Formats: sequence, C-alpha cells, structure tokens
Amino acid sequence: MDKRLKAVLTFLGIVLLLAVFYFLGKSFYSDSKGELTIILVNEQAEVVSEKDVYFEEGDTLLQILSDNFDVDIKEYPFGSMILKIDSLDSEDNYFIAIFLNGEEPSAGIDGIEFQDGDEIKFVRTAYDPLFGN
Repeated sequence: MDKRLKAVLTFLGIVLLLAVFYFLGKSFYSDSKGELTIILVNEQAEVVSEKDVYFEEGDTLLQILSDNFDVDIKEYPFGSMILKIDSLDSEDNYFIAIFLNGEEPSAGIDGIEFQDGDEIKFVRTAYDPLFGN
C-alpha cells in the first residue's frame, strides 16, 4: 500500500508540474503582439524550413530573423541585404527574394511592416547578371 501511495503522489506531482509549465508558457506567448510564419525555400522550390515565430511591439524583421535563424546580413547605404538564412545563401549568382503574404514587398528587409498572421517567405533565386534577374 505504501508503494501505491508513493506512485500516486509522484504521478499527481508530475501532472501538477506539467500544468504549471503549460500555463506559464501560455501566458508568455499571450504577451506577444503576434505570430509570423517564416518559410525558407531553396532554388528547387522545396520548403527547407517553416517556423512560426512570435513578435512584440517594436520588433523588426531583422531582429526576428536573428533571434530564430542563423543569419548573415550586409549593410549598404541603401539598406540591409540578406546574405544567408540557415541553409539558404546568396552565393553563385543567387539572391534571397522576400515575399510577404505571397507578394514582393515595396520595401527592403529594413522597412517591411508585418502583422499578426502574416507569412514571410524567403526564396533562394537565381540571378542572371546579363538580364538583371
């Protein structure tokens, strides 16, 4: 009987701990302003990564990317350029195209405005220097 009581108390303790962690995690994410879906696509149009990320008021897309991915950025006078996000890179006549909800944004990575529920896709795209794309 003593072993059964220990087993029941241990089980109840584990359930209580799981419930506490669940509600703490839920309250942490409820403080967030919103959620974005970030999708990385290689040159064969294959999704190599898809991640839902949370953001808060004032976060920039560069901050969100840096917090959630391995990112290399180069600063230019006109703005920032993404050289690498995880396995996507801009080497060998490629660049990383950005799509916000399926459309090319009118601003660069520094100026893209996003909202809760947006999807941002980064696509490794071939660049032909003779024809400009």
